[in-house]
Amino acid sequence: EESAAGSEINETCSNLADGLGGGIYVGSAESFYMTGGIVSDNEGTGGGVYSNGGTFSIGGNSYIPVGEGGKNVVYLYNDAKITIASPLTSTKTVATITPASYTEGKEILALAADCSESLAAGSAKFAVTPNGTQTWTLDTEGKLAKSTGLDATAMASFEPTAGESYNFVITGGDSKAVNEFIRTLCDKTKNTSSTLIGESVLDLSKCDFAVAFSSLEISRAESVIPQNFTTVILPAVTAPSDIQGFRFKNAFQNVQEVIVPSGATKLYVEDGVVYSKDKTQLVWYPASKEGESYTVLPTVTTINAHAVEYCSDGFSQCCPANNKFRCLLPSKN
Repeated sequence: EESAAGSEINETCSNLADGLGGGIYVGSAESFYMTGGIVSDNEGTGGGVYSNGGTFSIGGNSYIPVGEGGKNVVYLYNDAKITIASPLTSTKTVATITPASYTEGKEILALAADCSESLAAGSAKFAVTPNGTQTWTLDTEGKLAKSTGLDATAMASFEPTAGESYNFVITGGDSKAVNEFIRTLCDKTKNTSSTLIGESVLDLSKCDFAVAFSSLEISRAESVIPQNFTTVILPAVTAPSDIQGFRFKNAFQNVQEVIVPSGATKLYVEDGVVYSKDKTQLVWYPASKEGESYTVLPTVTTINAHAVEYCSDGFSQCCPANNKFRCLLPSKN
């Protein structure tokens, strides 16, 4: 059993003669616990980490950045998995995973029994190496899933197929490009039986910038085209001000769950509902969230503008008790 905390492992050609595990090699009967530190610029198969089926656990400020040409990835042989031992605190993508085989539904991540992290938040911290032209991601259960990876160029030229469900993973561009993509996608997938896409995921967690929904210009009645995103995963650097003021019913009225990755510094999510990090502001209540009632956190003192707009009747009628918003009864109209 080995461990690393606050260490740096870099520019190693390989730990083994056959080129497996340039930085760290985890044998089938071995355990390695990475509670912090950096593994970078290593080459070989699994340049960053090669797990041959042993226990590879990660947590804290651990960081294994992928290098140019696919260097420094985490390679998982056969049924090897990564165990999240504690919340991941970096705001960046913690590691890029290359599985030995690409099978939808294959379990890649697991949570340690005593970890306070959610699997959805942890999954958003990892990227997956493409398999040829097919891009992949981890779903909210830490399993392999095909995705539609879009950089700025691909976003501009993307043509959706009616009825198809997508796992959109935005991998490049800037806030302006992402907003333009959302506006264009809304226009291309109008809410009619002939063009509406199936239930889809909008994953912004790989963006190293905040997406300013507050400047997403689709608020006018004539441009209201509800989108079929059911899950939205925000960048870790998103702040309440990036969201506040956006009228979610204009494009996001089908959202059931919002996810914030591990390491988020300004937002907190509980049960798919977005709060400020200090839990005093309700920032975004998903309009299509299941349930007939919802009780906000007792620390909340402010419900931000338009945060609950799509179920405004029930929320607006609730009475604060001691300046704390208690039981809210959304009426989805």
